[in-house]
Amino acid sequence: MCMGAIPAMEISSITFSAVGLFLISVGTGGIKPCVAAFGGDQFRLPDQKELLRHFFSIFYFTINLGGFVGMILTPILRKWVSCFGDDTCYALGFGFPAALMVLALGNLSLEICSRGK
Repeated sequence: MCMGAIPAMEISSITFSAVGLFLISVGTGGIKPCVAAFGGDQFRLPDQKELLRHFFSIFYFTINLGGFVGMILTPILRKWVSCFGDDTCYALGFGFPAALMVLALGNLSLEICSRGK
């Protein structure tokens, strides 16, 4: 989506937008159900039932907070910054969240532990 908003690109913006929407749909469909299940699997029931309840409350709060901040911040970035000779900067509106996602995914370190040991 970010690349499709840059007017100087030689490839059609429709192509970039279609590829971006496809990648968003695959990523959302692949990760959204797994994250909640993976997080919930970290607790031992019934001992940590209250912690599990807190986890899901905080988890869904941060998901909704991120969506709310994105709805507010993206139009502000698009409107208040000019780029490529235009009064608006759609590339920044799409690129800033993309850069934050790259930073978030670039620092993954998972430790695999076997159960029962």
